[in-house]
Amino acid sequence: MTAGVSVTLFVYDLAQSNTLTRWLGLGKYLATVEIYGTRVWAGKKGVETSKDPLDLPLRWTGVIGHTTKSRAETMAVVEDLRDHFKNGSYDAIGNNGNTFASELCVKLCGRDIPQWVNMLYDVFATLHFYPTLQLFKPVHGTSMTA
Repeated sequence: MTAGVSVTLFVYDLAQSNTLTRWLGLGKYLATVEIYGTRVWAGKKGVETSKDPLDLPLRWTGVIGHTTKSRAETMAVVEDLRDHFKNGSYDAIGNNGNTFASELCVKLCGRDIPQWVNMLYDVFATLHFYPTLQLFKPVHGTSMTA
């Protein structure tokens, strides 16, 4: 039996082209973390929380690990990260929702999110080719602000 509370990752599609690029191991995704029944994510507006799923196509979900931190300790971790992922600090390559989810999961349960979730951004960061991200058309009615 595993001790602690589940740390669950939800990965949403942010681009219609994910259907074509997924076979390359690339895709434009937004990762959110659910802990204590609340989903937490970071976007252009900073760190946000909700009890409800996002209105985006869900690509994958899975338990990353378990935490023994209390609800208050968990929210303190989120607050610490809020300073780094504040409104206006969003960067598609290095300071995005997936890097937030990665840091949060590591701090809560010592395990990182799957590498494929942020692979597209990692590839473009390595190539220093940021403009190409604009080629990935957002899913109708969505934006990176989610």
